[in-house]
Amino acid sequence: MIDLFKPNFRALIRQLGRPSTYLYLLSGIFWVAGLYYPGAGILFYLFLMYPSVRLVQKQLQSEDLFFLLLPYFLTIGAGVWHSVIPYNLGIPLSILLCDLIRKLFYRFLAPDSAADSLQFLLLSGFLTLLDAVFQKIPGLSSMEMIPVLSPIYHHTPLLAPAAFLGRHITFFLILSAVTA
Repeated sequence: MIDLFKPNFRALIRQLGRPSTYLYLLSGIFWVAGLYYPGAGILFYLFLMYPSVRLVQKQLQSEDLFFLLLPYFLTIGAGVWHSVIPYNLGIPLSILLCDLIRKLFYRFLAPDSAADSLQFLLLSGFLTLLDAVFQKIPGLSSMEMIPVLSPIYHHTPLLAPAAFLGRHITFFLILSAVTA
């Protein structure tokens, strides 16, 4: 339990020597570009491709998740929290939150032998859960967390199924279809 709150930045820095680390960073940048530019929503779906393939191949590591989430959390830290939290603590807090979230969700994403046939559901479940958590936790929702799935929010054909099934179930089904 203590390992969750103790960052291991040495292991993360060692990951910078791997070429796949930069593909995860690029995927994270695509995610952020899809978040901010509704016309570039296709980048959000491109962001899903590389981590999904690596997850199905059982080659997704905890450090890879950090570099996938890092652009999102740096955007929040530099863009939103920088002016809200005094003494420029927004960026270090966002990096520590990124490290905590990747450790928590790696336990969720860690493939076990019982779920081999349903691997493609794990990443979509992770993103849907992350989106739901950021909108429901009182401390995080008051800190203006950018919705994780905002590129999907801009698609008006999704409003009818979301009204019928619920927003998070609809997003989970769409992400599962995309990552499959």
